[in-house]
Amino acid sequence: MRLSILSVGFLLCGFCTPAFAQSSEYITNPSFEDTPRQNYPPEGWFDCSFHNESPIDVHGYESEFFGVKELPADGETFVGMVTRDNETYEGISTKVLQPLLADSTYEISIMVKQASAYNSISRATSRPVNYINPTLLEAWAGQLSCQMNTFLWEYKVEGYGNWDLVTFNLTPEKNIRYLSLYARHPENAEYTNGHILIDDLQISKVNPVTFERY
Repeated sequence: MRLSILSVGFLLCGFCTPAFAQSSEYITNPSFEDTPRQNYPPEGWFDCSFHNESPIDVHGYESEFFGVKELPADGETFVGMVTRDNETYEGISTKVLQPLLADSTYEISIMVKQASAYNSISRATSRPVNYINPTLLEAWAGQLSCQMNTFLWEYKVEGYGNWDLVTFNLTPEKNIRYLSLYARHPENAEYTNGHILIDDLQISKVNPVTFERY
């Protein structure tokens, strides 16, 4: 698998146009649209939580779950995932509508950020804490939902700010049928309480460049 990060941009979402759940060529509901609610994945996505731990949350611009007061980057809702001080973390998975083919190149982009607050309870102390520590967004591929068979890429989010547009190229060595996204603790760091917000996942195939002889 060959991966190259192309760019990281920034988006200030002062007003976002509402949108309903949508499908792209490769992903069902790439903008994570659904009714804002806690502990439930958006339509078209599977929850990948630990046993006895709560699932991910679907946030809206007026839901304010856990003190999150953010506007979506696209549509009306976005997903929030956390890492915890008991070594657990959250994730979601989806079946791609058509496999990402081996030796083909795809451009993938996603919006990521942290909120200024993500208030919940520490699993280690049972006290209220703000889940604002640095967090990795990791992408994995598998043949079934939530499988972490092939590591694809990661991106670290640290500190409150605008939505980051992360764009990269991916060339799989094997066909990809399921794509999973996880919030993870940074490598070699303590198991802390962190979070990441994600929105507007887009996948497009990159056509090879051809040259004509004259």
